Amino acid sequence: MGARLQEQYVTIAQSATVSSILSIKHAKEGFISAPSVNSCLLHMQASFDTTSANFHQVTSPDGSTKWTWHVENGNKTIPITGLEQFPYLRFETDVSQTDVRTFTIGVKL
Repeated sequence: MGARLQEQYVTIAQSATVSSILSIKHAKEGFISAPSVNSCLLHMQASFDTTSANFHQVTSPDGSTKWTWHVENGNKTIPITGLEQFPYLRFETDVSQTDVRTFTIGVKL
């Protein structure tokens, strides 16, 4: 049986920069679809549990760069891989959003 796609949604509240928490246990790869947002850098944060203080920005395996996506005006989608190490994710923007933003995250289980 092939991998199945599961869609989940996280939101960033108006005037906020951090999304709600996403449970992605057993996910291997997926995608993020961003709604029309205030132009910003989107950073991925990961944790082994849902305690806010345990979330840290995700970096590349060699530690050279952090996971960052420059999201401009308009809807965008980007693939993501290497998720199997992280049971929980959330996203952070470098700019407060002027409205509630809902992101679609699809993961292959």
